[in-house]
Amino acid sequence: MASRAESEDSETYFRLSEVYGSQNVSKPPNQRAQPHRMRMLYPKYNHILHVESLKCYHTGGYHPVELGDVIKNRYKIIDKLGYGSFSTVWLARDKLFQCYVAVKINISKTIDRTPDDIRSPGSNEANILRTLERSLIGQKLGPALLEGSKAIPRILGEFNIHGPNGIHSCLVMAPAQQDLWSCSICLDSKFRMKVARVLAAKLIAAVAMLHSRGIVHGDIYLKNVLTSLPKTIDKLTEEELKAKYGDPECHPIHRSDGRPLTSSVPSYAVVPMSLGLEADNFTTADAHRLLLMDYGESWAPASKTRTGLQCVGPICKRPPEAYFEPERALSYPSDIWRLGLSIWDIFSQAELFGQSYSQEEAIAQQIELFGLQSLPERWKEMWELEHPIQHRLGSRLSHAMWSTLTSMFNTTCPQVLEKPFSKLIQEPRREVTGAGIFGEEEKRAFLAMLGGMLQMDPNKRWNIQWVLRCQWMVSWAGPELLSTRPETTDST
Repeated sequence: MASRAESEDSETYFRLSEVYGSQNVSKPPNQRAQPHRMRMLYPKYNHILHVESLKCYHTGGYHPVELGDVIKNRYKIIDKLGYGSFSTVWLARDKLFQCYVAVKINISKTIDRTPDDIRSPGSNEANILRTLERSLIGQKLGPALLEGSKAIPRILGEFNIHGPNGIHSCLVMAPAQQDLWSCSICLDSKFRMKVARVLAAKLIAAVAMLHSRGIVHGDIYLKNVLTSLPKTIDKLTEEELKAKYGDPECHPIHRSDGRPLTSSVPSYAVVPMSLGLEADNFTTADAHRLLLMDYGESWAPASKTRTGLQCVGPICKRPPEAYFEPERALSYPSDIWRLGLSIWDIFSQAELFGQSYSQEEAIAQQIELFGLQSLPERWKEMWELEHPIQHRLGSRLSHAMWSTLTSMFNTTCPQVLEKPFSKLIQEPRREVTGAGIFGEEEKRAFLAMLGGMLQMDPNKRWNIQWVLRCQWMVSWAGPELLSTRPETTDST
């Protein structure tokens, strides 16, 4: 069987478990400097591909775990599902209920983006998920919110463990398959139209569920969207599981200075196992098991403020208001922006905005597509002041001439999206047998929806109720979601 490490894309493995609660935080350039702290010197280890940063096995860092360990006399560690900056996630066998679970073990403590706030890395996620769970007790939900509630992960267990590196909070959840980005865009594989519609509708319903409960997710993108494993996996013995998915891939850990390992670090590192499918192998039954994961950065705007400075996730996915108004509070529109980009990614061959090294570069891509006139007046003045026309065009065009040029491209958002839609969605899908393409009516409805969701001005951006009631959801995605529910379909 081929080694898991043969994969060229380490990001696939890295992000698989970040969706269980890791936060990739890029510090904005205008964020205030943190107070000076003494730098601790930790041992260095041999470099091993596709595993967590070994230098983080120290006090305040990861908990050392080895295969066969039994946590809380109940959860036997079978393999690794993945890792993130703030946690490792393990596939375990629940000895009490004889089923497989995901055990997420957080680092023992972390410092939030505000210097005076020290919190347990798993506490926010656990609190959010518990709040959502309590809000559903005794509630009669409509079809959309009912579907959305199924896409919110459930906490099966919560506890602390004491180890050589400190006290670690742990969450137990159902195990999930590979994230949607890793099995689609990463592999240049495409979801069939029926499947893509169900995935998009399910994700929209999940966000509707969150917003109806006063919660902003804060980090929506396809690496935080997974599908749960079918319950049939619980019927597999440990030996049958290994026969199906391969033996754990382990690599010995050595200190660079040749000294013996301490109890703070495991004796070997485990490469995360792959449980995923390629996008073109997904069925509608798989799509119905969609899970929106990673609530470590979620918040309730009614009781907590999160500003643009605290915006997390890939720079190319962050909403423009996080750049232009970094001190102002983010809210539900920031989720809608990321949701729109995620829906695009479900259908597309490539992301609408490419990887960026700075928020400024990401904004430049957005303005290149939507035009300067898409910005609120206050943002436009700020951008023009910071990016003189002489620098942009290499000439001495007057401000009036620049305004004339930009007004020529002041088309509506759906029209602006037509060219990238044709190049990145329609034509690539046309070339793949069985992928399916958009009909003309569905295309217009789809672009109208994305146009409303991707308004640069958050005050003009659609809210989630408008998305639920738009023509594309009512006429295409919604009916696909309801007609293919597992109890009424053959799961093809």
